[in-house]
Amino acid sequence: MTLTFAICTAGRDSLVHAISSLGRQTRAPDKLLIVDQSGSGKARAAMNAAQYPHAWEVIDQDAKGLSRARNLVLERLDTDWLFFTDDDCVVSLDLVEQFHKVIGRYPEAAFVTGTCIRPLDYDPITEDVPGVLVCDQCELNVETAFNDQPFMGACLALRKDLIAKTGKFDDLLGAGTEWPSGEELDYVFRAIELGFTGRANARLVMFHEYGARKRPADDTENGRIGNAVVLWKMRKMRSRA
Repeated sequence: MTLTFAICTAGRDSLVHAISSLGRQTRAPDKLLIVDQSGSGKARAAMNAAQYPHAWEVIDQDAKGLSRARNLVLERLDTDWLFFTDDDCVVSLDLVEQFHKVIGRYPEAAFVTGTCIRPLDYDPITEDVPGVLVCDQCELNVETAFNDQPFMGACLALRKDLIAKTGKFDDLLGAGTEWPSGEELDYVFRAIELGFTGRANARLVMFHEYGARKRPADDTENGRIGNAVVLWKMRKMRSRA
């Protein structure tokens, strides 16, 4: 079983730390693929600074938007599995090894997700940092995926046959668009609707170490944040039908 690790970036300085954590894995991925929308060559500079020791490729992309970057990764995929993380995350140093163990235990899973830990100095009063804690290790299917089972694109692996059938990410969703998140939730729900199942597993751990941002003002009328964007999308689609 072969694995590509992918990171989509628009130029965050924290990318070098994500690359370094992948370079120190107890078991290396078969390939590291980075899509760089910075327009400044930052990803290649980060690769050189991190001295990544394994196979890698950086692709420059003029188009903007996280889903467009993810879709370019899908187009270039030549391994059995794809694992996404973000450029502001640090990967637990045995994550690739643990991933292989999870798939060995649950070969029927077509996607897997895990925990994404917020920074230790995270201030929930002034900062907003997405995070996921896997407490209930279970199959993710048409019933359980809607029972408060969160998953994030920062810790999400997809099997190649799932990608072939599900297609591309919705490029109207995700960072850099009008609906700036939820593209991974939308994608997983589409895959589940096609009959695929996955696993939530606590062995897979990311640290959202550099993800802190200023907490926005409360806006109960704005559905275009978090996973609510998927419901917002459905509402818009119904209104246009």
